Amino acid sequence: MTQSAVSHQLNLLKSNKLVKRRRDGKMIFYTLVDDHVRLVIKKGMEHIFEK
Repeated sequence: MTQSAVSHQLNLLKSNKLVKRRRDGKMIFYTLVDDHVRLVIKKGMEHIFEK
């Protein structure tokens, strides 16, 4: 994905209160807000990489 597309997706996640961001100088760090979201993503990734 392009940087613009990633930025757009991160802003959508932030506006839907799924991630929060923290700025450190020029860097912005994103973290998931909810452990339930983390679990859904983890399970989705496990499903994708099943053999």
